[in-house]
Amino acid sequence: MVALLVAAVAALAAAMLAPAATRGSAGLAWVPVDRWLVVEVEPGAAANPLAAADELVDPARPVFPDRGLVVGPGRWNLVRRDGESEFSAADTAGAGGDATGARAVLAHAYLESDRDGTLVLVLDAPDCLDAGLWLNGQELPREGGLVRLGMGWNTLLVAMSGNSDCPPRWSASLGGETGDPGSLTDRDQAIDPAEVRVQASRPPGQYRQFPNGWITFDSVRVESLTWSADSRDLEAQLSYSVTSWGGFAPRSAAGRGGRGGAVSVDGRPGGRGAGGGRQSGAPGGSAIAGQDGFEADPQRMAMIAVVRGDFDQRRPAPTGGSVRIDVAGEEVRSWLAGLRPGAPRTFTVSVPLRNARLAAARQDRLRLRAEWPDARARELRGTLPSAGIDRALRGRIAIDGLTRAAGGSGRLEGTLRIPDDFDGFKVRAVGGEWTVDGMVAGDGVLCSPCRRGRTLGVTALLGEQETPAVSAVEAG
Repeated sequence: MVALLVAAVAALAAAMLAPAATRGSAGLAWVPVDRWLVVEVEPGAAANPLAAADELVDPARPVFPDRGLVVGPGRWNLVRRDGESEFSAADTAGAGGDATGARAVLAHAYLESDRDGTLVLVLDAPDCLDAGLWLNGQELPREGGLVRLGMGWNTLLVAMSGNSDCPPRWSASLGGETGDPGSLTDRDQAIDPAEVRVQASRPPGQYRQFPNGWITFDSVRVESLTWSADSRDLEAQLSYSVTSWGGFAPRSAAGRGGRGGAVSVDGRPGGRGAGGGRQSGAPGGSAIAGQDGFEADPQRMAMIAVVRGDFDQRRPAPTGGSVRIDVAGEEVRSWLAGLRPGAPRTFTVSVPLRNARLAAARQDRLRLRAEWPDARARELRGTLPSAGIDRALRGRIAIDGLTRAAGGSGRLEGTLRIPDDFDGFKVRAVGGEWTVDGMVAGDGVLCSPCRRGRTLGVTALLGEQETPAVSAVEAG
């Protein structure tokens, strides 16, 4: 599991489009979260014992654990291993677990940063556990990832539910800036993890501090290729992941947060009910929402939060923005919408494959300029990882632009021009019955070896669920 996690983080670093913060050549060591306050949660009548986590992230009634005190679901006890990050169910015995440890556990810590900034938070927990991760009350993907801390104290919560065969076990670490080739970095936004203070007990008089509204970008890569009729080049579909940070996000009544999940007024997912599903609004209370489940007056909610002392009023989490991506001279504009704090969302753009190749071959040929309300534009530069291009060329390549043949036969027809990348290759159709220039394409082969610039008059008869596509392999 640990080996897989390290590999996943390395892949994230290789394709970063963000204020970078992962393990890399910058030489910044990983910093373990080596102390927690923990409490065992009795399953009771709830179908999902992780429902107890909702009480700690409720924006209307914020709860902040402290050592030795009964707060929320029970009494919180300190577990600490200086310089180490791994904890297990045995460590929670003092929190109410039996000799083999607790079965459902909440673990809480405070992280202090002297400024708003970005780093990587990684949570390692066995797949057999039902686990959740929250930063400042906003649910993150279970495994963590690129995160944004606010200046001051930030709250970190891990919730785990297992059984006798899979008791809770977890490890959390903070990662530093990367200098890996192929990444786009915004180094003035990166936080050295060694400068983040980890504390278990509640800081006196302190509340969680959201960062000012911000957007991070990461995981840019080539997802797939498209061969369009009459086009001289293949089109590369680039994907990039976007995450919004800050407070006062729209409320939603949709399902559990996490990767692309729904979040409410301060970015917190809606509460879990007895059946384990999400509810809109705080437990035991009604949602204050407008049409379609969105907050009717988020500024009013922000004012209420300040009066209650829950947190200071800062720029809210952006819900949208715009991005201009320049790939070796080919500029594409993309609009961002539907962003929710802590929940990554993936967007795609298309560029000619030749531009993607140039961006992969030369440094600083990939540029991203991002804009969102109440923030100055950010420009990031770097290279595009080439591994995705090679992988896409070996995979399924969609065909676009074929038209329905006359007579309602259900056949598609059109003209395809062999691009440079197919020169010398064998190109075979994926599924269906094909003809090329009036001749049956035996075994689906459209050309072998193909020659750049040649045009193919093709027709295709496909099944009801099939779409036109090809694969390319070396001829011979």
